[in-house]
Amino acid sequence: MNKREIDIYLSYWVFDEFDPVNLSDKLIQMLDRTRVAYYFASLHHENVYMVTDSKTKCLFEDIPFTDIFVELDDLNDMDTRYNRYWSISKIKTVEFAAKKERPFIHIDNDVFLMTELPDFLFEADVFCQNPEPTNDPEFVSYNIDTFYKMYDYLGYAKERVVNAYNTGLLGCMNIDFAKKFAASALEFTFHKDNTRILEIEHEKQNYNNKFLKITESSKNISGLQAVLWNEQYYIGCAIEQEGVKVVCHFNSHDQIENLRLKNKNGWGYSHLMSGKEDPRIINEMSLMSNKIISCNYKHGCI
Repeated sequence: MNKREIDIYLSYWVFDEFDPVNLSDKLIQMLDRTRVAYYFASLHHENVYMVTDSKTKCLFEDIPFTDIFVELDDLNDMDTRYNRYWSISKIKTVEFAAKKERPFIHIDNDVFLMTELPDFLFEADVFCQNPEPTNDPEFVSYNIDTFYKMYDYLGYAKERVVNAYNTGLLGCMNIDFAKKFAASALEFTFHKDNTRILEIEHEKQNYNNKFLKITESSKNISGLQAVLWNEQYYIGCAIEQEGVKVVCHFNSHDQIENLRLKNKNGWGYSHLMSGKEDPRIINEMSLMSNKIISCNYKHGCI
């Protein structure tokens, strides 16, 4: 299988009610990014899919995805306190994609593949964007000591690991691993012995660059904190426990070093992360999205 034949998946779950006629600014911005992410991914891959729920599907029907799969409806029926785990939609998408028994890549809707991904990534069982060493002061927000106090059922996390992984880009060439990781990550998230984490108040505005250094007695938890644990740290634990080969697009978590490597190797790759909240970036995404729509997603229009 060549790289173009490897499927790309995006996913989205709105996790609350919305008016499809009068979209919030947040949803408009998400759609702008999704159009741009689809456009660039479709330059290099034959099949680009969206996985979502039935009430949100209408948002994406103007984008020429190869298909839109409604696979996330069951998330709308769960305890709303799980809404902090927006990563659940990604894990469910990994579970769904793995059932097709084909290698695949999941990208976040703020990840843009301006050039094709380098060959070396596809030689591993799993590839991610970059490692995030939990013993590095830059990643103090992982709070691994607190993690092990909050959860009683540990699954793959029964032994500590150093590296978590940024999964804005997540490639699964080893389908057996993808199945095991997704099943275990969902079990870890919903396990009855781990519901104590739900009693901590969810700080809804505390997603990016405002991490709380929580302790066992904390009364608040950031939405990102839960995701760091059940997705990025947990996949690091799964990789370690299963002994699979993992490589990263960037071996450094230093953004300046990553930029140097991108320029040196001609890698057109961007993950906006917290930058998507910058008014300048929001405007740029809107302009790009409108241009893509105006040329009917034709390759070469931007």
